[in-house]
Amino acid sequence: MACRRDAGEGGDGARLRSFLIVAMSNPAKKPDSRDPVPGRILLVLGCVGGGLLAFYLVLAVQAWAWSPAVYVRYAESPRSRTLLDPAGPPVRPQATQPTPVEHGREVYRRAGCAVCHGVDGKGGVINPNYQRGTFPQLNNISQRLFLRDADSHAAALEALNEGIPLDADEDLGIDRQRLVGVQYANVVRIILDGNPAQRKDPAGVAPLPMPGWRDRLSETDVRDVIAYLISLQDLKVYEEEE
Repeated sequence: MACRRDAGEGGDGARLRSFLIVAMSNPAKKPDSRDPVPGRILLVLGCVGGGLLAFYLVLAVQAWAWSPAVYVRYAESPRSRTLLDPAGPPVRPQATQPTPVEHGREVYRRAGCAVCHGVDGKGGVINPNYQRGTFPQLNNISQRLFLRDADSHAAALEALNEGIPLDADEDLGIDRQRLVGVQYANVVRIILDGNPAQRKDPAGVAPLPMPGWRDRLSETDVRDVIAYLISLQDLKVYEEEE
């Protein structure tokens, strides 16, 4: 650098220019002061910019093609399924229908029966000034229906699961079926029309009665909720009676 000054300037030689200007400009031709950016630099910048634009455009197309939204819209279309699977679309299993007992459990939950009768009909919920003290227990409804043995209990549950009410005229294989049918009809009536609660103290507050559900439960709902309650019966009680 002895032949140049500290600022990179020679005595009679041209000043040092940036590498880009030296490479792209004609040393024999002095750049026009009216055009501060040489045309070749614009050409280089255009090529570089165009290349970057094309690169990002390819990335954008790939991102769109592999996006979940595109897959859901096009890959699941009938045409795509036919192309990907000549045998046709897979057969989707049908949702299984709940059994009457399962439906009865849902009715019991949806209607809020557990608020008064306890979870799974276990009872024990206090009803202020009620003659019996607590709301009726329902997980022993089989005994209240006079289903006196395990065979009658199983036959009653089988009939209800087949959509047959216990007061039907046909033989259901239940011991003392006529008496069971009368009790079944009484339970249905109480569910549909409600039942008043007797006061323990006539001068005290009125206890909560059993509300009627005629306008809110269908015949199937009532039959299935009774099936659910029968299914809660502890079968050991029949073994003890034997």
